[in-house]
Amino acid sequence: MHDPRLAERKSGEERTHSPHDVSRAQSASSEQPTDSYGSFRIDAAHQTGDSVSIPTETDRPDLLTQPYRGSQPSADELQEDRVYAQAEQIAEYLRSKQKELEQREQRLLTQLAQLDQEQRSVRMWITQSEEELNDRRQEVEQREREMMQRESRCRQIEAEVEADKLELLQSRAELEIRYERVELAERRL
Repeated sequence: MHDPRLAERKSGEERTHSPHDVSRAQSASSEQPTDSYGSFRIDAAHQTGDSVSIPTETDRPDLLTQPYRGSQPSADELQEDRVYAQAEQIAEYLRSKQKELEQREQRLLTQLAQLDQEQRSVRMWITQSEEELNDRRQEVEQREREMMQRESRCRQIEAEVEADKLELLQSRAELEIRYERVELAERRL
């Protein structure tokens, strides 16, 4: 986790001093050494001339690995720390909620894709079923037409048979009449 106070302490020499910093430094001037601008100094004034010594690791501990041993934090700094901690908690909560929402969205998109696939499958099945029904309906209609034609042909044949039967009956009756006439003629002879 990144602590902005460490970055602030690390880049303290690089930043410009705000009026707030200058006034805080002036109030602490009686307790701490300051430079010519009224800013708080951490170390003593630099030496000039030939007696300059190069600091070693033991002269100045690494600020990032050693705890800060400055003055007690002010109420504003404590409030800022609390706000920062709350902001981190809120950010973490929002990140977890966003992750949860993204997972839910992914599940919903997956379900939607499955529903779309099922809908396409159902539509295909309905289309195939309708085509099969249409084919069967056409076959049934064709069979009905053929049956009606056969029935019509059968009736026609039946009518012809009836007509032939009547004709045969008439011919038979005529033949019987002729036969009787021939017999009568033969008896007379």
